[in-house]
Amino acid sequence: MQIVPAIAISILVITAIIGAYSILRRSNRVKTPSKSEPPAKRRNSIIKEANRKLKANPKDSIALESLARLHYQEGNFTKAMRIYQTLLNYASTNPDLNETELNLRYGLCAIHGNFLSEAQDALMNAQADSPNNFEISAGLGKLEFAKKEYDNAIKHLQQALKLHPHHGESAKYLGLAFFRLKKYAESVKYLKLASETSPEDAETLFTLARSLYEVSNYPAAHNIFNHLKPDPQWGPSSYLYSGLIHEKSRNWNDAIADYQGSINHKNSQLEIVLETKYRLAEIFNQTHQFSRALTLLSEISETAPEYRDIASRMKHYRESNKSLQIYLTASPDKFIILCRKLTRAAYTGAEITIAEVNTDQSRYNDILATVKIVHGENLVIFRYMKTSEEVEMSCLQNLYARSQDARAGRSLCFTPGIYSKEAKQFAKIRPIKLIDKQKLTEYLETINLNS
Repeated sequence: MQIVPAIAISILVITAIIGAYSILRRSNRVKTPSKSEPPAKRRNSIIKEANRKLKANPKDSIALESLARLHYQEGNFTKAMRIYQTLLNYASTNPDLNETELNLRYGLCAIHGNFLSEAQDALMNAQADSPNNFEISAGLGKLEFAKKEYDNAIKHLQQALKLHPHHGESAKYLGLAFFRLKKYAESVKYLKLASETSPEDAETLFTLARSLYEVSNYPAAHNIFNHLKPDPQWGPSSYLYSGLIHEKSRNWNDAIADYQGSINHKNSQLEIVLETKYRLAEIFNQTHQFSRALTLLSEISETAPEYRDIASRMKHYRESNKSLQIYLTASPDKFIILCRKLTRAAYTGAEITIAEVNTDQSRYNDILATVKIVHGENLVIFRYMKTSEEVEMSCLQNLYARSQDARAGRSLCFTPGIYSKEAKQFAKIRPIKLIDKQKLTEYLETINLNS
């Protein structure tokens, strides 16, 4: 009948032993400061408590781990590495230490400290012990990205996202890896996910915008570039790409404003400035602001004389701009002479007989000529635009109707400007050849402009 009291006494004894052991463990653990404490006071409390424990026992693992964690959080990765290395040395004799966890922490510190070989060894050891661990896969992905082994990075980061589908940092590095490999559609997918978890991460947003730009989603890209213009790091490049988008749609004034914003940005690096000036010079050339174009090219040449095709471009600008200025400013009589010369230059080696010249004092001259070659002859209409305004479809419709009335087999239209999208489409399915500014310049360089 004494069995029940004996059992009760045994339970009390076991409970007391467990309680005593818990108290002992708590007394040995570094006290965690209250989260309500100011950061500086909290930091001092961690260091003070850890040092107190280490003074009594230099191998106190809990104290060492708390210091390593603090150094990691503060970005002192080399100090944190040293402590984790010490803990790894103790792991074989201390059953309370988790060697897999320590290898992971050591490896992450090594990545941040750019000790990539050490990071590789540690993380591979950790993965051997725990092959389906999310943090290890994510760490290996960051490591391979740092090594510029982007295919390997993608493999590890995709594994990490299978284990943790909404992890923003892994999505970011996965998107960056796809971007480096120029797989822009895949990059967009993961960078969008990363931007949702970290909407203020400027690097993620800029790379997302660049990827959207590369897949021709210009409106979405432009919205992000506009958002990033004030950013001290990504602002200059955002101005540049915003300008490129405007340039593609021939919004010259907006493109010029963006390019000038990039050049004038206080944090704009030389590489960005050179590229922006190069693009801006071409716009000034397209809009016949020749002196401004040459000024920019001269500035580039003084800073980086070997930059791209700057030397040949300056020579071409000087020659072509002079030719175009003569073409655009010629008197009516002089302009007719130039048109006759260009008509013959357009068909080198053919026998040209000019039958008729029709002039429009404000817009263009038309020349009707017979072109005789070895295989026969054809009636052709040549239209020479007298301004650099955009050539619209209506102008080509008029040219086509005139060629039909004259029974001409072909028409050529010359302009020192550009053609609208609709005009190009109209000419594409009709016997009309469009001569743009570049080709017109080439023809002008083959004739004598001074007689």
